[in-house]
Amino acid sequence: MNVRRWRRALWLFIPLHTGCFGLWLWLWQADDTVWLAQVHWIVIGSTIALTLMIVLQILTLFENDRLLKKLHHLNEMLESKVEKRTSELSVKNAELTEALQVKDDFMAAISHELRTPMHGILGYIELIELGEDGPISDELRADLQVIRRSANRLLRLIEDILSFSKVQNGKEQLRFEDVQIDELMEQIHEEMQVFADEKSVVFVLHLPDPVGTVRTDPIKVEQILVNLVNNAIKFTDTGHVMITARRLPRALELSVEDTGIGIERGHYDYIFEPFTQVDGGTTRKYNGTGLGLAIVRNLVTLLRGEVRLESEPGKGSRFLVRIPIER
Repeated sequence: MNVRRWRRALWLFIPLHTGCFGLWLWLWQADDTVWLAQVHWIVIGSTIALTLMIVLQILTLFENDRLLKKLHHLNEMLESKVEKRTSELSVKNAELTEALQVKDDFMAAISHELRTPMHGILGYIELIELGEDGPISDELRADLQVIRRSANRLLRLIEDILSFSKVQNGKEQLRFEDVQIDELMEQIHEEMQVFADEKSVVFVLHLPDPVGTVRTDPIKVEQILVNLVNNAIKFTDTGHVMITARRLPRALELSVEDTGIGIERGHYDYIFEPFTQVDGGTTRKYNGTGLGLAIVRNLVTLLRGEVRLESEPGKGSRFLVRIPIER
């Protein structure tokens, strides 16, 4: 039964009935007999209308109750589906978390296992260069230097993977000590000079004023600088790469500037994501895992610092790192 349609019809009937009552009242003024005859029908019509209204109101209550029950049933079905989907999602998240943990543990274990033989290779190279097995020719010494550089590259890659895995797992710890920043900068400049020479890129160390001793984590600071310098040399074909250190009132400021390919502003956030490069793809010109800048950001964040980028495509880039220090 369509309760709404009947109720609408009834509301149309009431004004019509009222109009008829007014007409009959007018007739009564002319003739008492006519009025008395019609009053009977008016009472009957009003009673019928009132009864219909009561019946329709009761039907409306039944209809509302039916709709409420239907709505309640639909809500129960929806809640059941949501609960089921939530449970399934929780299971999937747990499986994903477990898979990621297995992956990170595997990467950490493999990195540890690879570091040991690499240190052995570098140790034997040093023994040969020192003439422990007899004198060596200049040609052999040059070959050993190539082997050393390649081994150092591989060792650095292993260290990057291990560091990235630790940070992702929240297992990377800070070890603060007094660090002579000027000496650390000179050490990094000396170690990375050979890679700049391979590309005929001028590598400059710029220390406007002595920085002195700073209390920080030397391993993390070195990793940050090495990754930034390696990234700068990689993407610079001509020109220079310059590293700078300054001591601010409450921070250590490190910068790495290059005259490389530069980075578009729209890629500023993108390049700090792991396993990405601006020229990403199977045909990209520059090799690498795409972990360098991701590691930089993670380590700077771990040290509660900040890293900023200033760049212009075709002209070069400047990465600025600020790490808070104690006075």
